[in-house]
Amino acid sequence: MSLIKLEFDSCIAPGRFLLCRALDPEAAGPVFDLLDDESTRPVEEASQLVSLARAFGWEEDEEEPDDPREYLKLCASEERVVKDPGFFAEDEETTVEIYFQDLTPQKQSEVLSALGIKDPKDANLDIDVVPLAILHLKEGS
Repeated sequence: MSLIKLEFDSCIAPGRFLLCRALDPEAAGPVFDLLDDESTRPVEEASQLVSLARAFGWEEDEEEPDDPREYLKLCASEERVVKDPGFFAEDEETTVEIYFQDLTPQKQSEVLSALGIKDPKDANLDIDVVPLAILHLKEGS
């Protein structure tokens, strides 16, 4: 799971929140790059503030600020880091490479027949350099 933090009043987006994902969450101290478009996104909608504040621990009945925006400013000033509950989930995927050697003998024969060859060496299929297929899978899909 990714780690996230907020930025506010940065020179990149004055007066707006930026949601930042850690580049390497396994590192001793997570590193955030505000200039990396893949790991930083602006919080555009006011409707996002409540769910974002809750992700950072805000509860409406606590002694925290009543306004989620004020609570998020506090989180940003404290450089609070939390686990991403899914704000960047659509970006996370697993890649599975399938090589000729991964196929059953019957499917290998079908591939060779479709390519019009008899020996996998004729198409360098014996050395697993280039996958036959690459699957991009998102968790839960």
